Amino acid sequence: MNTQPTAHWIDAAPVDDIALGSLTTIKKEGKQLVLVRDQEGTFFALDNKCPHEGYALAQGDLKGNKLTCCWHNWKFDIASGACLLGGEGVRSYATRQQDGRVEVDIADPDPETLYPDLLTSLEEGLFKHENDRAVRDGIRLLQLGYSPWELLAKIGHYDALHGEYGTTHALPVAADCGRLLHRLPGVEAMYAIAQAMDVCGDGCVRLPPRTRPLPRPKGTLDEIRRLAEKEDAESAEALLLGAFDEGVSRQDIEEWLHVIFSDHFTGFGHPLIYLVKAKELLDQVEDHWARDIYASLLHRYILATREDTLPYMAIYRKHMEAVEEDLAKLFEGVDADAHFNAKEFRDLVLDAPPQEASLALVGALSRGVGAERISRAMVAAGAERMRRFDPAVENDPTVAETWVWVTHRFTHASAVHKIIERHPGPDSIRYLFHALAFTNSGKRMDVATNEKEVPDVVTGEIGDLAAAISSHDANRAQGLALHLLQSNEGFHDLRQLLETLSVEDAVIRPIVVAHLIKTSAAAIETFEDFEGHLGRETGILALIRFLALGIKERRIHDMVTSSIGWVVDGKIPRKLTQ
Repeated sequence: MNTQPTAHWIDAAPVDDIALGSLTTIKKEGKQLVLVRDQEGTFFALDNKCPHEGYALAQGDLKGNKLTCCWHNWKFDIASGACLLGGEGVRSYATRQQDGRVEVDIADPDPETLYPDLLTSLEEGLFKHENDRAVRDGIRLLQLGYSPWELLAKIGHYDALHGEYGTTHALPVAADCGRLLHRLPGVEAMYAIAQAMDVCGDGCVRLPPRTRPLPRPKGTLDEIRRLAEKEDAESAEALLLGAFDEGVSRQDIEEWLHVIFSDHFTGFGHPLIYLVKAKELLDQVEDHWARDIYASLLHRYILATREDTLPYMAIYRKHMEAVEEDLAKLFEGVDADAHFNAKEFRDLVLDAPPQEASLALVGALSRGVGAERISRAMVAAGAERMRRFDPAVENDPTVAETWVWVTHRFTHASAVHKIIERHPGPDSIRYLFHALAFTNSGKRMDVATNEKEVPDVVTGEIGDLAAAISSHDANRAQGLALHLLQSNEGFHDLRQLLETLSVEDAVIRPIVVAHLIKTSAAAIETFEDFEGHLGRETGILALIRFLALGIKERRIHDMVTSSIGWVVDGKIPRKLTQ
């Protein structure tokens, strides 16, 4: 099919009126062009607005075939518009001479023909972590009708190809930012998308595409799982890529990864969180993005630290291994009427010694309590662990833990709940032990006992809550949030505030932004999905408390302190939770 637009020639100027080596501004039919005549007398036409910041190229300097923008020294090829120094290129237009006059074809091309060049330029912006360039190219794509969800998938895909050790935080941020698109129409979608761009550019800055293995045929769950256990990342990834190429569905591959990831608690819970978010993103776009994203997720899982092999998880691991042979029996023996006190169980997860907390989980499973019921109580425990976080831990340069560490207890528990809902089966039970160990081991990050109580309800409006957060009054902010959560309208306003804060630079460093967005999404989703269940509002209260207390983002001084302690004095950084 012919996608070439019908030419639309406009009269620009008499040929004899345009001097050799000159730049002339042409404004017609909504277009602003710079008409260029080189020293040989050939005419060229470009958009007059520099793609960098919109300054007039007609004010620039022409030397040979090179036009320089005088404002920031960007240089463009006058024939193609390609940028020779700077960032994006500028659009060029065909010219001709008719009856002694110069004419320019200003017909707009089919938007889809512009996508490839814009996407290539956007990728270069990500590669160099030039946020301004990536954002401008993204806005141009949105103007042309490119899907914001596809743009988020593009970011997740770029991250999958370039992440040195596999997928990074860019993927979950892309998925969670997609939740904001309903309130950000047209080019305003960039307010959300730019967050994912920043995290991606920061994590993959100037990294070439990761070398990946050639696909191998006849991959199966059992074989890939065996290779993952051996930490043979190359062979496992090759088989997964081959399985995609042989037509194994995205849904089946996701099931495979769910089973494989259940074998070990790895990388601070990131692989499971990423797997859950990958589905949420991929459900909105075409399946062709899935192949590389899921292969990169597998690579990340295999290379990640196996936390469950560390000494602090020994007791939890012992109890999980004790029930390994009975997983199918435990899954099949679920009794919907089995007794389960969610609050009592949550409190044991939070405060009991590892042995007692582990036995509580084994006991609940043995009584026939379903994994889904238990996982809800785990989410409540993870949220409460985060709400109790002691800011003194954050500010102690001799301690490794920070606020970011405690958010994972909540977001990991949330991911466990989701994976159990999506993939009910014996393998899902392992995730309960992972969540138990992760949350229970974090109790040394809690504030003192007399500071753990939830503040009283405080009557007020959403503006009062925003003011309490700004003035760092954490108790009042939580009390106001409790009041707002008592009505649908109040929750709507609160959700709007939290979503706004997550993309309006309430925090700065990309790694912190990533965790704020991820935690905000989990808190909002828990409140929406846990009606009638324990801990429904706790994630939001924890998030409100964090926003009100603030966070120490720049940690260069602390890094020097801990490094001197380790290198000079032989003091390993103190860890409260491992």
